[in-house]
Amino acid sequence: MKQTLFYCVMLISAMCGCGKQQSDEGSVDKTRAKLQAISGAYMTATMKTERAPAKPDDLLPFLGDATTSEEQKRAKLRSDNDGEDFVIAWGVDFRKQRESGLLRDAIFAYEKRGKGGQRYVLKLPTDIFIIPDDVFQKSQFHEGYQPNP
Repeated sequence: MKQTLFYCVMLISAMCGCGKQQSDEGSVDKTRAKLQAISGAYMTATMKTERAPAKPDDLLPFLGDATTSEEQKRAKLRSDNDGEDFVIAWGVDFRKQRESGLLRDAIFAYEKRGKGGQRYVLKLPTDIFIIPDDVFQKSQFHEGYQPNP
C-alpha cells in the first residue's frame, strides 16, 4: 500500500509538471515539456501494463488522449533543440529502482546532441536538468544507454 501510494504521488507529480521552467517570454520550454510528458507517460504505461515500455510503440498510447494524432505523439519523442529523438532507457522499471539497485542518479532520457554545448536530461521520476556536455559525459547512465564519446 505504501509503495503504491509512493508511485501514485510520483505519477501525479510528473503529470502536473513539477519543475516546470519558463523562458523569458513566459512560455513553457518545449523540450522540457516533452521530457515531462515522456516521464509521465512512461510511469503511466508501467503502472497500467505492469511492465516498463520496451520501445517507443509501447509508450505512444500514453503520450496523449484520443484527440492526439500518432504524429503528434511521435513528435513528443523528439527534441526541439537538436531535432533528434530523445535517447530513452527502454525497459527500465522505475518501480524496482530501490530493490534492484538501479541507480537513482542515472540519466534515464537525454537529448542525443543538445545545443550550445549542453543538453536536457531526465532522471526518474521527474527531475529534468540542463547540463554541460563535459558533465554529461561523466554522468551515470542505465546499462546500455551510455552516450558515445
